[in-house]
Amino acid sequence: MPAENHTTLTPDTPVRYLKGVGPKTAERFEKLGIVTLADLLCHYPRRYIDFTKPYSIAEAPTDVECVVRAEVFAKPGGRILPGGRRMERITAGDDVSSLEITWFNNPYAAQKLQLGQEYYFQGIVTGGMLRRQMVNPQVRTAEQIKASPFEAVYPQTEGLTSNAIAKCVRQLLPHAELLPDPLPPEMLAKYRLLSKADAVRAIHCPATEEQAYAARRRLIYEELLVLQLGIGRMKNRGAAATGAPMQLADPSLFWASLPFSPTGAQRRAVSEILADMAGETSMNRLLQGDVGSGKTLVAAAAIWACIRAGYQAALLAPTEILATQHAEGLNRMLAPFGMRVALLTGGMKAAARRTTLSAIRNDEADLVVGTHAILSEGVEFARLGLAVIDEQHRFGVRQRGMLAEKAANPHLLVMSATPIPRTLGLLIYGDLTSPFWTSCRRAAHRSRPAASPAKSGATSTIFSIRRSGAGGRCIWSAPPSRTHRMAG
Repeated sequence: MPAENHTTLTPDTPVRYLKGVGPKTAERFEKLGIVTLADLLCHYPRRYIDFTKPYSIAEAPTDVECVVRAEVFAKPGGRILPGGRRMERITAGDDVSSLEITWFNNPYAAQKLQLGQEYYFQGIVTGGMLRRQMVNPQVRTAEQIKASPFEAVYPQTEGLTSNAIAKCVRQLLPHAELLPDPLPPEMLAKYRLLSKADAVRAIHCPATEEQAYAARRRLIYEELLVLQLGIGRMKNRGAAATGAPMQLADPSLFWASLPFSPTGAQRRAVSEILADMAGETSMNRLLQGDVGSGKTLVAAAAIWACIRAGYQAALLAPTEILATQHAEGLNRMLAPFGMRVALLTGGMKAAARRTTLSAIRNDEADLVVGTHAILSEGVEFARLGLAVIDEQHRFGVRQRGMLAEKAANPHLLVMSATPIPRTLGLLIYGDLTSPFWTSCRRAAHRSRPAASPAKSGATSTIFSIRRSGAGGRCIWSAPPSRTHRMAG
């Protein structure tokens, strides 16, 4: 049913009611996420073809999409190629150069052009300066460009071209007021923003670059505002009373048990985390630091405080190797306090798995370290108070939620060495809080150059390296040499 004959158009009207959109085309639109008229109006262009700044033939860049203005000089006609394809060719030019233009299986494209008339050809120019060519270009007249100087290019799918999408969008632009405007008039006036209807019309068919910019600015502002408000609501909804209330812990006893002193940044991070855990609402915090900066030590202090308060803790690692390393390291730090660490991975034998699951369920395991196996059915915690996730960008929101659902509003600490844009977005929009630190315990290691083999010989260099590395780690980097070879 054509849009103009439909009695009442609403934002939820199916796109199939547009003129020229049948069931097959509606299915193709659905592949792009377009089901309703509102979806189509909000399917914005990804770029524009600017016909207002054409190149001369000689100045047109090679192998780059561009617009060339030229006059049709000759129309030699078409011919049939081997295999049945039909080729149409014309010659266009300007005061300096000529351009050979070819179409395949499109005789009308050349037939509609008039000798002596000037046109705008949009496509890719190939060839050298003596023979410039263009294949299957789009063609516009000066009148068409005056009416629509920018052509929108849309995200498309198989069987649905950008031109077909643009044709459907143009049907709807007179009905742009169908879209509700979430911004009140006083906000539009305060920030000099277009109305929703004007912005939608301008984003699809801008008359100038300034109009396209104003439309984009308005739509971006709305999108970010709605996103901020939505995440704010999510955060407030998630700020329920914690299921693991704790008193503020003093980590000095934990620090005293270590064979080294933590950095000031690690102490500050732990203080912030413990303060969150002592709050009335559940902690939801990101811990970010470079590889080797001591994030695991900070997490260990939080786990220690959680267990001291009478709760269990869980640490989720992306691989079995990393989970095993975490279990061994955390056991060394927590065992002196009588805290029990259990390892749960997918590769465990059935008997060992049953024993571990029983310990978790009966509160006989204070800390459970594992992989995705922790998220599986049958893993029941007696009193989960803290969930720690390592390399958090390797787990989706659903997996993190599944771990958090193992108890009633437990505290959540996610760790990452390299925050990805999604992580940064969560921080920007307030869904996570984050302590960052820059000083690292391992940063104290310094390098000392050893003697050069060219001066002292390979053997003495090896002994020098052994002496230098006797108390720690040592790295020797040497370029390949034709004259000096190291004996094994």
